Amino acid sequence: MKTKVLADYIIRELNKAINTLPKIDKNSDIEVLHEFRVSIRKSRSLIKLFFKKEKTIEEELKEIVTQTNIQRELDIFLLSLENKKRSQNLYSKIKLQRDKAYNKICSEEFRNKSKNKLLNIIRKISNFEYFYTNKSLIKTAYKQYKKSQKRFKSIDSDFSSKQLHKIRIAFKQSHYALQFIQDSKLKNENKKIRRCKKVQNYFGKIQDLTNQLDSLKAIYENEAKNRKYLKHIKKREEKLIKAKEKLLK
Repeated sequence: MKTKVLADYIIRELNKAINTLPKIDKNSDIEVLHEFRVSIRKSRSLIKLFFKKEKTIEEELKEIVTQTNIQRELDIFLLSLENKKRSQNLYSKIKLQRDKAYNKICSEEFRNKSKNKLLNIIRKISNFEYFYTNKSLIKTAYKQYKKSQKRFKSIDSDFSSKQLHKIRIAFKQSHYALQFIQDSKLKNENKKIRRCKKVQNYFGKIQDLTNQLDSLKAIYENEAKNRKYLKHIKKREEKLIKAKEKLLK
């Protein structure tokens, strides 16, 4: 039986993003922005995997979510500063950057533009004439999962950041495709989803620490010999080495 279950699923995710937009605020829980980003990323990933010809839509979604990257990175950085007393100075600097970044996506301009773009994308998807059988949907998701596994097994001690990024994206696609299969009750994919999440967490840790090191270098650009700066750098470099070692095990 041919179905439009995938298009309907993506539309629901995009509507979630639209409903979340007004709730994004520098004083809101960081999960609000995260949920918005997940809905957009999930939709973009599924379109990229199942509707390969719809590159314009995929790029439009990329443009929206990219504007929220720095806010999410700074949210994670603040969370990592568990002992605020010892890191008060750094915490204050990151918080200031974070609040300024949030002001950009809390503006009416960003909200209205993003909402209109998402509504337009929903209209386009509603008119899709793609029809998949349940079997073909499952087959495509499995193929992507196997591809991700193969790439992951190819990692060695000489892997580059570019190589890591590609594998991370491949697993995200696998995760979202399998999650769609699961949510749509086409098949139980809990085991594969758990595997994807586990690998994504490895990559996520490496990405977060890399972003934090970049932020630190930018913040203390003119204070390269600052003791606290060097301490923060050393701490994260050590964590990054451990995270990469764990990935190879």
